[in-house]
Order: sequence, then C-alpha cells, then structure tokens
Amino acid sequence: MNSFKAVYCSGLAIPSQATVTALGLLFERVYLPNNIEFVLEFSKKYRLNVDRKWSDELSFAPLSPGVEHPFFGLTPAQQDTAYNYLGMCFSTAMKNHELFGNVIETDAFDGGVPLLAELIKQGSPGELNTYRVSKVPLNLVSEDDHKLSNLISSGYIPVVGGFGNVNTSAIPMQGTTTAKALAALLAIKSVEMFFPATVGAPAEVILEARERLRDQLPLFWSAMFKLSVDLKRAIEECVSSEEVVRVGVEMVDTIVRPALTDLNHKIELERKNWFRRVFGEVYKGLRVVAANPPLTPDQLIRSALALGADAAISASDQVYSVEKIKSEAGLTYLLELDALLGKS
Repeated sequence: MNSFKAVYCSGLAIPSQATVTALGLLFERVYLPNNIEFVLEFSKKYRLNVDRKWSDELSFAPLSPGVEHPFFGLTPAQQDTAYNYLGMCFSTAMKNHELFGNVIETDAFDGGVPLLAELIKQGSPGELNTYRVSKVPLNLVSEDDHKLSNLISSGYIPVVGGFGNVNTSAIPMQGTTTAKALAALLAIKSVEMFFPATVGAPAEVILEARERLRDQLPLFWSAMFKLSVDLKRAIEECVSSEEVVRVGVEMVDTIVRPALTDLNHKIELERKNWFRRVFGEVYKGLRVVAANPPLTPDQLIRSALALGADAAISASDQVYSVEKIKSEAGLTYLLELDALLGKS
C-alpha cells in the first residue's frame, strides 16, 4: 500500500462533525472499526448520556432465535449506554452516508454503506429513475480479532480523537487515572505538525473540498505517507525519545511542510469565497501529533473510547510491553491533543 489511510480507533460514533471533516481531508481513506465488543466493555464501566433515548428508536435483526441483540447480559443502565453509543454511530452514518465507500470504509454495515438504493422504475428518456432507499442495519457481530492488527500491518495509521461535547460519567473504580493523563501517555515520543483547522461541514461539502483540492491533497497525502514510513523506521532505530522527536521534526520540515504550504496557499486564496465552509472564516491550526504509545491495537480502541469521553480508566490495564509495540500499534496520530488535554 502506498496511500495515506487511517483507522479511527474511536469507531463509528463521531459526534463532532468537525472531526469528520478533518478525517476526510487529512486521509485518503479512513476505516471505522466495528468495535461492538469494546462498546459492551465500555458500557459496564461508564454511562454515556445523550439527549435522545436511542433505545426507543433502534431495532436490530435477531442474531439468533430469541436473541435480538448482544446486550442481554447487561443491566438496563448498561444497555442504555450501549444503545446511546450505537445511536451515535447511526447518527454519524446517516449524516455522512455520501462519504461511505469512497472515503470511509467499515464492516459495521453489510456492503460497507449505511443506505441501500434499489432501482424501482427506469425513467423514460428525459425522465429520472425511481429508487427505493433503505437503511442498512448496524452489524452487531464483532469483526475478526486480527482485523485491526492486519490493517496496521498493511500501512493504515491508528488515529485517536475526541467524542466532542458528550456527557459521560464513570463508575468509581480502584486504581484509576484520568483520560487526560492517558493523553499524556499517548504523546510519548511525539512529533507535532499543524493542519488547517476544520469546521463541521456536511458530507457533500467535504467531497467537494476534496475535489477542489485535488491538485494539493494527493501531494499532502503522499508526503504524510512518506513521513509515516520514515518515522516508523526512526522509532525503531532511535535510542531515545528526544532523538525521535528531533528526527521527526526534521522530517516534517523537509517532507510535509512544502506540501502543507501549497495546501494552505490554495485554501487562503479561496477562504472567503468558498473554503470558509470547511475551514471557517479565520485561520486556525488543527494540531496533529505523531506518537508512539505503549499500547496494543485492542488497547488503543479501549483508550480511544475512554479518552474521547474524558473518563477515568484503569491505567494498569493499558500500558503494554514496550518491546511489543514495534510490531503492534507503533506510530499513532492524535487529533487536537491540546483540546483533549484541556489547554487553550
């Protein structure tokens, strides 16, 4: 693989549309994992509170006779959290259905898309065809245990971001740390770079932005792919965190910055006329951090859920053998780390 692709570890629930916009421009393709098992685990420790009561709105095809969903082992309160998370998944998918297939990849829906269009009537010459559009049920069967590791091995970059303004509470646990402390852990051996900060643009506007930047984005993606390959090698070869950062900064300056300069120039030329829909009226920088966290892919998903929800977690279960990370999660990108750490 020689394209810049990502796995968004927080999964299909992305309440912040600005994050969807950023993912759609930062990466050529983005895989959203079907992390139902981790959602069930999350639901036993946290309460995800949203304005809508999704348990009254969602229905699923039976997994087996008499079993309608995999929540039967959860308490009613835990089931509410699981339903709320899946409701957020459903909401994200419906809002951004145009991105599925050509930008967003997922196994959360059969066929990889949340809406299915069926031709009902072929229009006569000069007339439109008639289609029936139906929603594809969320796939509640967990994907292959090795799926995430295989994607990372093939070149996909793990990405961690935030939930946005979602009210989450934690059940008291022994030996916990805050997600902010985990964010600091994720930033070990980190290299910073900036991308134009995005706003919550509709899916069709994101696609149009990709088209308008068709001469600049591929060059940026190519530079980021080269950076990722070279930075992975540096992580393995450098003897200290300081050396990783020093080498990484030099790589960003020589590989990525020229492509970002061209991208920014194009955006600034048309910001007032069109790109304000995607990047806002005033220039701001989205902080992107390339990190080397001591976590496995599975732990990255657990951490992403807790980090995005700013919840307390059990730190003892998160830190993994440093010797294993070179063949596991390795290089990971974090979006808007300043916001996650509560800084201005």
